[in-house]
Amino acid sequence: MAKIVELAPEAALQAEDVRLDLSGAKREGDYWRINPRQKIATKDAYSGPLEVRTVARTDGTNIRLHAYRSARVIFNWENNPRELRVHRPENTDPERASVATAQVVPLEPGKWYAFTWRIDEKGMTVSVDGKQVFEERGKYDLSARAPVAISGGQPPGPESVVDVKAFTVVKLGRWAAPW
Repeated sequence: MAKIVELAPEAALQAEDVRLDLSGAKREGDYWRINPRQKIATKDAYSGPLEVRTVARTDGTNIRLHAYRSARVIFNWENNPRELRVHRPENTDPERASVATAQVVPLEPGKWYAFTWRIDEKGMTVSVDGKQVFEERGKYDLSARAPVAISGGQPPGPESVVDVKAFTVVKLGRWAAPW
């Protein structure tokens, strides 16, 4: 069973099954601009295997995807844009989660990218424009229910502008990873 939430087109935002909190964003033509120190998040809390897909761009640093209690993926991290940072889902405080990294080509400011973050109990993958940039096998605790979100930089780091055209969350079946 899949649960899909999308930002575009405008008509979809008025549909009853759309469950996004857009209070931290402003509509700008065919996309949503996330306000500083804010996010776009699902109203529903998710646990278990997921695939998160988004089409987004940044003005320079920090596109962050969040799930579970502590998991997040940071593209164009302000301290090293060439490093993809992946905080593992460990059902702990996000600042205490263990981190994996991968060397990547920094995102170009103002360019739209399609991101996919797939995570289940056996591992995770991260892709940008269909190219896998991170893979890790590991046993994850995905029991912590939390909204899934996208944001820019958070204090004390620099704030970044993030624009979002689409944000989709697909609930996967158990042991859904391709390995």
